[in-house]
Amino acid sequence: MVALTQIGAEFKIIATAHLKQIDRVLTDLTGSAVSLREKSSKAITIGFAAVNYSEQWTGIEGTRTFPVERKPKRALHESEETSRRLIEIARPAFDEFLLLRFKATNQVPYPFTWLNGDGTAADYGAALVRISHLYDERF
Repeated sequence: MVALTQIGAEFKIIATAHLKQIDRVLTDLTGSAVSLREKSSKAITIGFAAVNYSEQWTGIEGTRTFPVERKPKRALHESEETSRRLIEIARPAFDEFLLLRFKATNQVPYPFTWLNGDGTAADYGAALVRISHLYDERF
């Protein structure tokens, strides 16, 4: 054996076209957890998913840009449904799963904000503590 996987993480960001991407994102996330466990049954699996709640977004592919505009009600619905599916389907595949909710436009001057900054910081800190305990138990 050359190396032993002790901790593995997968991170996915859904910035736009939430419900068009959700099946692929869920497959990528859960597949990553399975792959990590196949390499080491004791590996700590960590999943991160970030969901954009913004009503505007500009996608960029090479030199082309794709502005997206969602009505507030639709933006909230899509983002909440995406978040619900991530928690319901992806979370059980991991030892630790953190859902990050944010608003960003990908437009100058690149504003960014957490939906709940204090809650996000608290969730992240708590996840680090739980991961540390898992590490002590397994290794």
